[in-house]
Parts: sequence; C-alpha cells; structure tokens
Amino acid sequence: MKKPFLMNPTIVLDFDDTLIDTKQRQYQVIKTFFNSYQIEISDFENYLKYRILNKASNTDFASQYLNNEIQLEDYKNYFKTRIESDDFLKYDQLIVEVELLKKISLNYKLVLLSLRTHYNQGEKQLSQLGLKEYFSEIYFLKHHEINPKTDILINLKQKFYPVTFIGDTISDYEAANKSEVDFYGVNTGLFSLSNNINTFEDINQYLITKL
Repeated sequence: MKKPFLMNPTIVLDFDDTLIDTKQRQYQVIKTFFNSYQIEISDFENYLKYRILNKASNTDFASQYLNNEIQLEDYKNYFKTRIESDDFLKYDQLIVEVELLKKISLNYKLVLLSLRTHYNQGEKQLSQLGLKEYFSEIYFLKHHEINPKTDILINLKQKFYPVTFIGDTISDYEAANKSEVDFYGVNTGLFSLSNNINTFEDINQYLITKL
C-alpha cells in the first residue's frame, strides 16, 4: 500500500446541510412548482415533519399532490433544473461560523467535498458566502449511483495524513468507511445518523475541538 507522502492534517467537509442549511431551498422549489398548478401544499414545518417521519425524499413528498405520471415527470425536471439556480440558492443559510473556519484553516488543510450538478454555481455560492478562500481544494461532484466521494477520499488519503471527513448523511459515512478515513457526523441534516456513528450537534461544535 502506498504510504502518504505529506504529513498534513486534512479536514474534508461536506457542504449542503453541513456548512449550510438547504432545507428551505428544497421546500421553496417544490412550493413554486405547485404554485404554477395552483395547488396548495403543506407549510415548511409540516414538510419537514413528513419527510422526517416517513424518511421521505422530496419526490415522495411531492407525489402526494401529483395526479399522474406526466405531472411527476414535470416535477422531476423542474426540481432538477431549478434546485441550483440563483433564485433558490438565496434561501440557503450558513451553519458554519466563518471566523471559526478561518482559524481552523491556519493549522489544517481544508477540502470541500460535495454533490452538486453545476460546479460553477457551487463555487459561486461558496464565494458569496465568504467561505471559498479557506479551502485549498474544492470538489463539486455530480450525483451518481456509486458515491463519487469515495474515490476523492481515497486519493486524498494517499497524499495527506491524517484525513478526516465530516458530513451529515449515511452516504457520507459509507464513503469514509469504504475509503478508510475517519468520519464524524453532524446532526444538521434532515435524517438522524446511526447511534454507532460519532456525531456533533453541528459543524461548529466539531471545529471548536480543533482549535
């Protein structure tokens, strides 16, 4: 096995629902779609409750209000093309404290690793939020049946040591597990992580331990 050639403590951070809260954005895309059909849907709080209680996807939630396959396809296309548009990215809210991230970046190599369809939109949002300058590497990867984060983590592990990945989903944990890097979860995602996963309430609580 190839040994790491650079002893450089590296923290890899997920973006959506780890550094920023995207739940309102997701809801607003769905709500705007149904407004065009003059269909009233649940309010934001009940949207969250439905998804959490039923472990439901956005499509599962939207399907309650759809009457046929044509509407379903229209919804899927609308969501896919609009979810990363400026009109809806504006609903995202920072979770991470920027000054805290800045302090951590002085002693750790920070890498952003997130799933997005449009790299340029992700990078622009990162800049607008005042976060981009603190990351030495940025990866926005397209969604795929096989989690593309795994290969990036493996490559990082071969270059730097130690590598720790922080994320909010079970798929983040699985990517870290397959690549054999340390993982810590944050409880700012929609769905709870397993009890056997070490978690923090949010990313700030984790970063404070690195000061």
